Amino acid sequence: MAIVTKLPNGKYLMCYEIVNDPDQGIYFKISDDGMDYGDPALYGTRAETADGKFVGSMPYCVWTKNGGPNGTIILSGKRDSGWLGMRDPGKFLVNYNLGEGPWEQVDMLVSYDSRIHQAGWSMGMAVIENDTRLIQLAPTQMNPVLLQVSYGIGVMETEEG
Repeated sequence: MAIVTKLPNGKYLMCYEIVNDPDQGIYFKISDDGMDYGDPALYGTRAETADGKFVGSMPYCVWTKNGGPNGTIILSGKRDSGWLGMRDPGKFLVNYNLGEGPWEQVDMLVSYDSRIHQAGWSMGMAVIENDTRLIQLAPTQMNPVLLQVSYGIGVMETEEG
């Protein structure tokens, strides 16, 4: 699954998972036109922190103008660094430099148990209310056989002028 978000410099960031990769990390590529992302045989760059932490499976990414001069790319995945278990909270990865350099971890808005097969599957995010809030949607377990879509809304931190 690939998700594309437009960056403020006119470029596009595409995030995606590599299925059957041992870590199931989320990778990204940047394109000048949103159509050409280079050689499809190349994995791209795995989004990870300076100490090697990453998110895996079911990627979603958005860009917001908040967080610094370049805004912030927010990336979600079903699991943290390949680990399966309770994500309470799990972590987003964020990058304040248009995808360059290391990413940082911040708490997600929805908690769920990633050992439940469909929990956390195909999460969504959107910047809402004139770029002042982030909404995250995620399937969460209601009982042993049913899931529901849960959501969390967070206030975006803004850079003081």
